[in-house]
Amino acid sequence: MNFVIFAVYTAYLIILIVKKAEFVFYIPLFHVLLDVSFYYLGPGSVATYYRGGVIAIYLIFIYKYFKFRFPLKIILFIFLGYIGILSLTSKEILYSLKGYSQVLLSMMMIPAGYYLINNIAKLNRLNWQFIIVIYVSVILTAIGYIFDIGRQFNYAEGEQKVGLLGSAGLYTGSVCIALLPMLIGSLRNKTLRITTYIAAIVLFIFILLNMRRTAIMIPFVGLVAFVLTTRKKFRYLSYIAAAGLIIVAASVFYGGTLKKRFEFRQEEGRFEPDFYKTESRYLEVVRLARSTATFTDPLASLFGIGHNIFAEHIQQKQIVRRMYHTDFAKLLYGSGITGLLLYLYICGALVYHSRFYLKEQGAFLNQTKSMIFALSVINIALMFNGSLNLITLKSSLFLYIGALLRMYHTELRARNKKIKTGGSVFPIS
Repeated sequence: MNFVIFAVYTAYLIILIVKKAEFVFYIPLFHVLLDVSFYYLGPGSVATYYRGGVIAIYLIFIYKYFKFRFPLKIILFIFLGYIGILSLTSKEILYSLKGYSQVLLSMMMIPAGYYLINNIAKLNRLNWQFIIVIYVSVILTAIGYIFDIGRQFNYAEGEQKVGLLGSAGLYTGSVCIALLPMLIGSLRNKTLRITTYIAAIVLFIFILLNMRRTAIMIPFVGLVAFVLTTRKKFRYLSYIAAAGLIIVAASVFYGGTLKKRFEFRQEEGRFEPDFYKTESRYLEVVRLARSTATFTDPLASLFGIGHNIFAEHIQQKQIVRRMYHTDFAKLLYGSGITGLLLYLYICGALVYHSRFYLKEQGAFLNQTKSMIFALSVINIALMFNGSLNLITLKSSLFLYIGALLRMYHTELRARNKKIKTGGSVFPIS
C-alpha cells in the first residue's frame, strides 16, 4: 500500500509542476486522497509535510495572479497576518505554526478560487472535480464495508470498519452534497445527472452510518439555506423529498446498523434535545467568554491568552487538558477578542457578498448567489465544531466560495454593461 500512496504523491507533484496554476482543479480530490494516506502513514508523518509543501508551492505559483479587485482581500490578509504574528510569539511555537499553516493554506483558497476560476468553463471544470469526489468517496467507503478494512467506527469497540475515509474524511463529500444544485446543473448528460444524484444519496447514507453530527449537518444546513433563497424552491424541494424517500426505502439494508450506532451515540447524550447544556464543547465557550469579558487582564482579553493559538491545550510539548472544540473558543483563547472579531467579520462579509437579499434577474445569478449564501452559512455553522484548521474540509469550501464570488461579480458587471456572456451554466433551468 505504501507503494501506491507514494505513487499518488509523485503523480500529484508532477501535476503541480506541469499544470502550475491549473492545479486548482485538482485540489478537492487531492485532499481527499491525502486523507486516505493518513490512515496508513499516521498523523505527523510524511503525509503532513507533503500536503503542506504542495499547497505552499502552489500558492507561490499563483501569487502573481492576485491582481484583481477582491472584496475581502484586505481583511483576509489582516486576519492571516495577525494570527501569524501571534503564532510566532507562541510558547508552543511549533504546534501553533502547524495549526496556523492549516488555516493559512485553506483560507487562501478563497482568493485562489476568485482569481483563477474566472469563467463558466472553468467553473464547470471545477464542478467535475467535485463530482469525482462524490464517486471516489462512495468507492473508498464501500471498500471498507465490503472488505472490512479501513477506519473503525469511533464510538464502539468491535464494530465494522467504515471505509478508508473514516468520519472526518467524509466532510468534503458532505460539502459536495450541499453543492448538488450546482454540480448536477452543470452536467449536460441526463444519465450522468441521474447517476451522480444516486451516488450522492449513497454517500449520504454512508455519512449517516458514521454518526458524525457535523458531516450530517453540512448537507442539511447547505440545502436548506439554498432552497430558502433560490427562486425554484418547489423544484429543489421535490429533489430533496425524492432523495429522502430513497434513503428511507433503502433503510431495510442499513437500518439495523444505523439503529445500533445511534444507540451508542445516544448513550453518550449526543442526540438529546438539550445536549448543548451539558456538553463540554459548548460550556467551555461560555466559561471562556465570561472570563474574557471581565478584562482582568486586558491584553489577554484583546489579543489572546499566552498567544498559544491552535496549541491552547499544550504546555512543554505535552497535552495538559482537553483541547477547545469550537472555533469561537480557539480564536478567543489564542487571538483574543480581536482575532475572533476579525474572523467573524470575514464570515459575515461572505454572507453579505452573497447578495441573498437581492432579487437578481436570470437563473445563473440567482443560483450563484443562493449557493454562495448556503456555503457561507455552512462556514458559520462549522464554527461550532472547531473546524478552523480542518484543511481538507475548509479548502474545498473556501475554494468554491471564491470561485462563485468571481462568477457572480463577473456576471453582474457584464449584465450591468449589457454584455452578453454566453448564457447559464444550468441546462436544467
